[in-house]
Amino acid sequence: MADLVPPTARIFCGVMGNGDKGALEDMFRNGLPVDDVHKLNPNDADTEELSKIFGMFADWKTSLLAAAVLGQSAVAVEVLLAHGAQVNTLQRPKSKYLYAGNMLLTALAAGVIRRNFPLLTELLYRGADPFDNGAIYVATVYGLEDIIKLLLLRFKHRYPHGVKTFGSNALCWAIASGSLPLVQLLVKDVDISGIVDRWIPSSARPQMLHVLLPRIKDFDDVVVFENMHGWLNGLLYAISLRSLDTVRLLAEAGADIHFPARRIIRRTALQFATELGNKEIVKYLLGKGLAAIKGYVGLASILTDAGAHVNAEPGLLYGRTAFEGATEHGRIEMMVFLVQNGADLLWNNRQQHRRAVQFARENNQHAAIQLADELLEKVLASQATDFRADGSEWNMTEFGELVDFDF
Repeated sequence: MADLVPPTARIFCGVMGNGDKGALEDMFRNGLPVDDVHKLNPNDADTEELSKIFGMFADWKTSLLAAAVLGQSAVAVEVLLAHGAQVNTLQRPKSKYLYAGNMLLTALAAGVIRRNFPLLTELLYRGADPFDNGAIYVATVYGLEDIIKLLLLRFKHRYPHGVKTFGSNALCWAIASGSLPLVQLLVKDVDISGIVDRWIPSSARPQMLHVLLPRIKDFDDVVVFENMHGWLNGLLYAISLRSLDTVRLLAEAGADIHFPARRIIRRTALQFATELGNKEIVKYLLGKGLAAIKGYVGLASILTDAGAHVNAEPGLLYGRTAFEGATEHGRIEMMVFLVQNGADLLWNNRQQHRRAVQFARENNQHAAIQLADELLEKVLASQATDFRADGSEWNMTEFGELVDFDF
């Protein structure tokens, strides 16, 4: 079986364990690269601990400096720094993610594992990059608030405008673990919209959402990919969880429930709720006039079959009923559909008709105004008699006689 640890690294670790400063000095004077990177032995205790922290097994790589920090050898750390060892691993590209490729343990992350606050301060003073997702993740898993504060302080000083993906995995873990104090500590400075390497399921925690919502810059950001549903933004994901409370929270916080289906988002909020058969969310969205405003007659038919109320009251301030929204946007076929299915144009002294005409006039929808008036006349006529002059029942299904609209 091939030797997993290079001889030079194995010798270094052996000498380091003995604490022989002179022998370590001789190794570097004789040509051992101070910034050498090697694999950790997969069978030793350190590797097992790392696998438990990150919840996965991997080929762990580390610099000699990180190995010295992990081995808690102050002598080896001193010798390495004296011989010019870099506090940032040179072979490591700037990784956006925690699990990109083979796992590389930085000296900073090793210091967090050993909870060595003075050494962490020294490494940061010497230029260790605080944009270290491994270090902040370990500190979060261990619940080391003092170290988290130190890392965040140095990060903000070095990156005043933030960095995409910084701390996203750590925040995800804190949320999943149910630690509100850690979430509150992290949320101000990490990237809450960054892609995480592993999605960690957790039970619903409304208090977490209340902490996160004020920090969200773009509610339309795609947050998850599911094999069954594809790419979902936050609102669609809440719908997939069948959580009306979460949908309402997102909408009240500024999420756009009117977003169209485009690019990788394949459904509108209303289409998705209908597809999942969630009547509560469908009714909530329909109450905002979404189906009518978008003019989806086929979808509206599904909604009414599901029990959606076509006369649901509009929202406060700028709300619309379904009929008002359809008229405002000139959705002729939807106007007819809604009246056929019970839209009440006479309620409250014809308020819905008056408002619909007003909105349509402001939006220059002249044909919709004409149809709204003719629909009202038909409804008024039906109040006098429910039958045609020839004795046949009138059920409002033949609207072609009104005007030559192209349905």
